[in-house]
Amino acid sequence: ASNIEIVSGLKNTDVFAGETATFSCELSRPDVANVQWWLDGSPLQNSPVNEMSVHSGRVHTLTLKNLGTNDSGLVTFKVGCLMSTAKLLIKDPTIEVVSPMNDLTIDEDDTAEFICQYSRPVQATWKKNDVALWVDGKRVMVEQDWNVAKLTIKSVVPEDGGIYVCEAGGTRVVAMLKVE
Repeated sequence: ASNIEIVSGLKNTDVFAGETATFSCELSRPDVANVQWWLDGSPLQNSPVNEMSVHSGRVHTLTLKNLGTNDSGLVTFKVGCLMSTAKLLIKDPTIEVVSPMNDLTIDEDDTAEFICQYSRPVQATWKKNDVALWVDGKRVMVEQDWNVAKLTIKSVVPEDGGIYVCEAGGTRVVAMLKVE
C-alpha cells in the first residue's frame, strides 16, 4: 500500500439536523481494500445510516444520514498509514430571534428603520397591522442580509404609524412605530 496517495481529501461539511452529509476521498489508484471510516474516534460500519461506497474504483464516499444535533465531530478516512480528516458540524434547524426590533417614535419626514436578527439565514415577511406590507423599493424598502431582516421607511408620515411585524420560520417579532 506504499504507493497509494490521497489525491483529494475530505472537506469540512455543515448540515442541519435531519439532513445528510457526504464525505469523499479520492485515492491515486483503484480497488484499494481495507479502507476505514471513523467518526470521532469510533470506527463506522456500513449500514443504512452510514453508507460507504466506491465510485470508479478510486473515490471512496461516506454518506451519513438522519444526523442529530449531537453527531457533530471529526470524520476520518484511513487507508494503510494514510489519513484524511474533516469536521462535521450539525446545525440546529430551529430559528431563533437573536435581537428583536425596538419600538420607534420618530418625527414626520424622518427615516424609520426596523432591524430583526435571527440565529440563521431566513426569509422574512413584513406586515403592518397584520396586513402584508406594500414595499415600493423607494420609500419603503426591505433588505435581507444573511440572517438580518431590515425594513426602512423614508420620509415617514403619520399614516405610517402602527404595529409592524416581522415573521420568519415560525417566529413573529412585533414593534410599534409612532410618528410625531
